[in-house]
Formats: sequence, structure tokens, C-alpha cells
Amino acid sequence: MISNRIESNYTLNGVFSYNFFSVIVEEAAEVLEAHIVTSLTKDCEHVILIGDHEQLRPSTSVYKLAKHYNMDISLFERMLKNGMNCYKLGVQHRMRPEIASLIVPTIYKELENHESVLNRPDIKGVSHNLFFLTHTNPEDEVPDSASRRNRHEAQFLIAFCCYLKLQGYKGSEITILTTYAGQMNAMLSEKRKNPILSDVRITVVDKYQGEENHIILLSLVRSNKLGNIGFLSTKNRVCVALSRARDGFFIIGNMSNLEEGSSVWHDIKSQLEKGNHIGPDLTLRCQVHQNQLTRVRNAEDFSKIPNGGCHLICDEILECGHQCDKQCHLLDREHKNYFCTKPCERQICLLDGHSCPKRCGAECGICIIKVKKDPPCGHSDFIPCAVDIADYKCEVIIETTLEACGHNIKKLCYVDIKDFNCPYDCEDRLPCGHQCTLKCHKLNDPDHLTYNCLKDCTNLNLNCTENHQCTKRCYEDCGECIVQVKKEFPCGHINQVLCKTDVKNEKCNKPCKK
Repeated sequence: MISNRIESNYTLNGVFSYNFFSVIVEEAAEVLEAHIVTSLTKDCEHVILIGDHEQLRPSTSVYKLAKHYNMDISLFERMLKNGMNCYKLGVQHRMRPEIASLIVPTIYKELENHESVLNRPDIKGVSHNLFFLTHTNPEDEVPDSASRRNRHEAQFLIAFCCYLKLQGYKGSEITILTTYAGQMNAMLSEKRKNPILSDVRITVVDKYQGEENHIILLSLVRSNKLGNIGFLSTKNRVCVALSRARDGFFIIGNMSNLEEGSSVWHDIKSQLEKGNHIGPDLTLRCQVHQNQLTRVRNAEDFSKIPNGGCHLICDEILECGHQCDKQCHLLDREHKNYFCTKPCERQICLLDGHSCPKRCGAECGICIIKVKKDPPCGHSDFIPCAVDIADYKCEVIIETTLEACGHNIKKLCYVDIKDFNCPYDCEDRLPCGHQCTLKCHKLNDPDHLTYNCLKDCTNLNLNCTENHQCTKRCYEDCGECIVQVKKEFPCGHINQVLCKTDVKNEKCNKPCKK
């Protein structure tokens, strides 16, 4: 992939059109032999293969080709097993020593720890940096799929991941791995119920080779009465799964099933037991109250410590002088967003010495304690202390007489009589005979000079000869009667004409009988 001038990087499929002197293949143990061979052009004189044959093998679309024709064995692995000389990296720079001990000597016979991994920070909120939580909760099949899932493991790791986020870890520092796609989908479904985990990656082990993270949570899924552990018996996959974590590694699975199905897991269990890193309960340690421990074995157990601390009350002294009454919490330790629910003790009225009646966390505002005051109207009342008596609106209901109309009315004391509209109906009759429909309006058009009566007109149409009533509003001028009627003309003929028509002045259009 790199020429003698080291111009650029290329995928294996892109090498054919270039005449490279040297070819370097990364992750060579995971590349099909055919892909490497066909990438070696006639100009190639130097090939460097870099990889780890203890990790994932090449993947073929047809399973039978892998098993019957050994296509899942890379050129890299075949050359090593045939005794070809190679250079091995003997020092690892990723895992803290207790995590590395899971694969040495179980998978790698020799592997030293670089000094940079010896002082990795402890994982906050737990008593172990490495722990295998063993259980016996059964797996189940995924409908319409050959994959597997374990709801107990999915729910536990999602709850545990939420707990780690409460300890202050970023989502980018945590990865949840699983060995089955069905389990990955189950955990993604649980993740959607917890917005706090939106930035946490969940994926399968086979897609995580070559990657790492500070904290790895691993779900092994398999748990059944038959002791079938599927491809968890494959050392290569186990190696990848156990070597991704830098600082903290937490595994959940049925160890009894696993060690029955593979000697590799038996050796791993022995190593875990040496450091007391395996058990049915994971011990959480409160960061605030270091002596408080909480044991969890299922997702529901995390509800005992919803704020990520312990069961004790926080009791931190706040700026207001009160103590925090929340259950021990890790977020907002400075209580910048905390609302104190204790009664406020601040003095808000220097003149009368009144204390704030609100909750301590609320803004005091003005003094709202009611005291007896005498406004200019003479109606004594209990008024909020901070209200100026000159701005006070007396709401005592009083009776008075309106000068314009003489009606007796009731109104709020503070309402100016000049701004008050009389609530009584107008009792005046209009020239048309109808009664006014407005409220009393002695100060506005008292003689109804601009008032339009909207009732139906009671007059007959103009020039009507047969009592046809006007259909307009009362205030509108009546029109001539245009209703069609039959009338007898002087000639004796009967014709249909408008009601207003005077037949004496009309001509008959019918044939003359004379």
C-alpha cells in the first residue's frame, strides 16, 4: 500500500492500477489470502504483513468455503504456522495489568506491560476496575433470526452505563460491546429509553477490532441448559473481546456455561478468581461517602441510588446556610442548580422587619406580607407591605348614583365614576315605535340621532295594493312593491304585473276581442 516514495495509502482493491515497489498490509491476519496475492504486481519486490493471528480471521460470505477449504486462514497466519521467521511486539501499551492478565498466558504466552499502563486511574463509583458479573438468567432466540439475545444482560449494562455517566464520564469514554447482533439491537432499544446515553457507542465485537476505549462493558449473551456457547469457544473472538479496554473492563455472562464449553474460559475464570474479580454481585462505591457500598446484580438494583451516589442524604451546607436534603448525588456537587425547599429566612422589609414567606430557593421579590393600611377613600384593608398606598386600588364595592341618567349602580371603589358605563338597558322608544336595544347612553347620542334601528320594518312596500310588507331593516327606506300579482285591465283581460303597477296607464298585449 506504500510505494518506495511513500506517496499515499490504498485499499487492496485499489493496488492493481499502480506499480508499487513495496506493499504493506495492515491487519493482515484478517485479510483473505487471495486479496493479498492478487495485490502483488510484477513490480513488487517487498511485502510487509502486519497483524495478529490470535485475533479475528478473514470473513467469507460462504461458511462452507471457510471450513472445508480453510479460506478463513489468512496468508499471514499460514506463513507463521509454517515456521516463517517473524518479529513480535512484546510490550502492550493499552490495558492496565489486571485486564491484560486475562489474555496472558491464556492466549499470548508472553506480553509485557509498558510502564505507562501501571498507573491508570481507578474507575469512579466502583470497587473494581475489572469485574465479571456471573448469572444464570437464560438467553432467548431473536425472532426470524439465528442470533441470540439476553434481556437481563442488556438491561443491566444499560443501567450500569447510566450509573457511569452520573459519575462524570463522557459517553465517548464508554463502549458497550456484545458478541451477537441480536443483543446489540436489544441494547440499542434499551438505550433509546435513556437520553443520557445518546453519545455512547454500542456495537458487536467483530466490528471493534483495532479499536479501544477507556471503559468497556461486554455482554456475552450465552446462557442455556445445554451449555452451548456458540462461537464464544473461538479463541480469536475471545481475544478481541477481552483486549479492548484501557482503564475499566466489566463483563456480564454465565461463567458456568462458558467454562463448560471451552477450556479458555476455564483459564480466564481462574485468573479472575485470583484477583477476586468475579461474582454474582458488582460492588459500587460512593465517591462522596467512601465507606458506603451498594451491591447490584440486576438493573432494578440501580434504582436504590438514582443519583449515582449512595442511600445517604447529601447534607452539604448550601450558600444559604441550609443543608441539601436530596439523596446523595454526583452531578451538581456545587449545588449551582439546586432549589432549596426550606422556608426562606431572609429579611425583605427593613421598615417592619418581615421575613420572606417563600421557599429559600425562590427569588424573594417585594414584601407581600399583608398589613393594615388606610387608603384615602377611608376603607381600611390588609394590603401587601410593599404596595404604596397611593397606588393601591380599593376593591370595596360601593353604591352611587350616576349624574347623567340618575341610575343607582354598584362599582369598585377605585373605579372613576367618569369612566363607568351604566349597566342598565336604554328605556327610550324610537320614532319608529321600536325600543332602543343599547345600554343606557345619556352621555352618547341621548336623542338617538345617529342610532340605526336594526329590527325588521313593519311598513308596507310603497304603492303596494295588496298588503305586501317591506323586507328591509327598520332604518332603511322602503322601496316600491315589486311583487308579481294578477290584475284585471280595463279591457277585461287579466295580466300578471308588478303590484305597484296602475293598470289604467298600462297597455294590454292580449288579442283584442272586439
